[in-house]
Amino acid sequence: MAYKSISVYVPMPDGVKIAVDIWLPKAATKENKVPVAVEFTRYWRVRDGKAPMDRVLYYPRLGFASAVVDCRGSGASHGFRAAEQSVAEAKDFAFVINWLAAQPWSNGSVVSVGSSYSGNTAEFAMIDAPYALKASIPRFSDFDTYTSLCFPGGLINKTFLKPWGEGVYALDMNIMDVNLHERWHDFRHDTVKPVEEDCGRTLLRQAVEDHQRNVPLHEYLAPIEYRDDFHFAGTLNEEGDRWVSPHLVQSNARLSQVPSYHWASFNDAGTAAGAIARFMGSRAAMRVIIGYWSHGAFFDTNPYKVPGLDAKPNYKEQFTHIIEGLSALKSTCDEELIFAKQRVLYYYTAGEEAWKKTEVWPPKKIRTMRWYFSDNASLSQEQPQCPHGQDRYLVDFDVGTGKQNRWVQEGGVVHYGNRAELDERLLTYTTEPLLQTVEITGHPVIYLQLSASQGDGAVIAYLEDVAPNGEVTLLSEGGLRLIHRKVSDAVPPYPIFGPYHSFERQDASPMVRGEIAEIGFELLPLSVQIRKGHAIRIALAGHDKDCFDRLPRTGEQHYGIHRHLGANSYIDIPMASIEEDAEASDVVDPFCEGDCG
Repeated sequence: MAYKSISVYVPMPDGVKIAVDIWLPKAATKENKVPVAVEFTRYWRVRDGKAPMDRVLYYPRLGFASAVVDCRGSGASHGFRAAEQSVAEAKDFAFVINWLAAQPWSNGSVVSVGSSYSGNTAEFAMIDAPYALKASIPRFSDFDTYTSLCFPGGLINKTFLKPWGEGVYALDMNIMDVNLHERWHDFRHDTVKPVEEDCGRTLLRQAVEDHQRNVPLHEYLAPIEYRDDFHFAGTLNEEGDRWVSPHLVQSNARLSQVPSYHWASFNDAGTAAGAIARFMGSRAAMRVIIGYWSHGAFFDTNPYKVPGLDAKPNYKEQFTHIIEGLSALKSTCDEELIFAKQRVLYYYTAGEEAWKKTEVWPPKKIRTMRWYFSDNASLSQEQPQCPHGQDRYLVDFDVGTGKQNRWVQEGGVVHYGNRAELDERLLTYTTEPLLQTVEITGHPVIYLQLSASQGDGAVIAYLEDVAPNGEVTLLSEGGLRLIHRKVSDAVPPYPIFGPYHSFERQDASPMVRGEIAEIGFELLPLSVQIRKGHAIRIALAGHDKDCFDRLPRTGEQHYGIHRHLGANSYIDIPMASIEEDAEASDVVDPFCEGDCG
């Protein structure tokens, strides 16, 4: 065993005890001090009788102490959770960081790390970061709590919210029922580990008693429809039961002073969109990497590869790369971190199978090309001139994207398969076969001239690649709940790449039956290369049974897509033509030592 472990309670200023487990390199002593990587989790810092997670031990093997903390109101920590990602929870982080920095084996340098929920907390730790926090590594976090995951386009993400809410509430009660959703089956019959001083588990029982006051997420979200139904906080000076969403605190001065390294995926909910918005909305030192990975980067989710392949680099290699990038923290000097000097975004282009880097989004070489919805289910660069043109679609409420979609966020495979048969049940528009290979990198933006038979509903647009043999590959998607169709004239809270919808109650605008309205929204970002001879397709749906709640709740929904002079429906696609023999000057390897600094 190359490490030694410590398990303690750390008291907060209000007396709440926070459970912390620490794994130290065996060489760590008062004379040989080490930096600390800390992860704040609400998924139990350690399971009783089980070894810690592999990633926890990567750090001590490479010369860092590794600390995992049960967030307030979860695991073995005391207190309660009036909300997820709360102000009260975020305020604890600075105290824990300072405590870790002051330990006799610590050299005073701390980095916050994490993925998914703990990716969010890794970023929250930067909001009022003490001097001891030298860097943050948030992976697969949710930049905008509302649109990134919970309500993308205003649509209720049922595939995530209820199973996740029920599961974390069971974790807090320390009873993992076998009847919980399958995503929690790995936790069955487990309990959280008590801290070492709690020999009789008295303190653990007190913690679980505190947790009885926790508000179950699925019950909290049940009545929510609008963004302002959430109790969001813009600073950590507000009430403890308010939610913290990273997009609301970007103006905080300390955030811009702590260098960060963000990870996201083009196929993982809205993590890529959030990472890009964060990057383009800040001038802070920041390294961003966006690949085609599952949530947490366990698997490769490249749409042009067979499903189930391990991510490249693999999970262990990812953390080795991260820790090596933090090696300056081992020094007693104030040596600057590699990515403290950088402001760069790395992205992977599927199909070309190449990593690239840019300082702006979309990259400078990309141009917007407009494709009009036209006759014979076609996409054309010629604007329709006919006085009348309309396609009618009766929404099929029994179509979906399958159980391996981007919105599940279980860390498993994301794979949509060949969508050719499914597209026969949707409304599709397809280009002629491409005469040249193209790269699509950025946020496609769609504008529909739409009429509807009901005042509320959903429109979902899928961007697809149609191969010469008829195989259809899903590349990106975007959607909008129709009552959120109003384009707000307010200043968006962060950079967006299409029409700005506030999703607030005051801007709700139900459709008027039979009237044509412009419905504009951006699709999720992507980077792909589509080969010559393939075609680009837009497929329109009114529901995804595997992801979202049905809208409208009852009855049929009829859509009219209008495509004529004076009422053009179209999509703007960020793309560039690729010469067959051209060499890409922006191709890099973000994991190689040379490119890292």
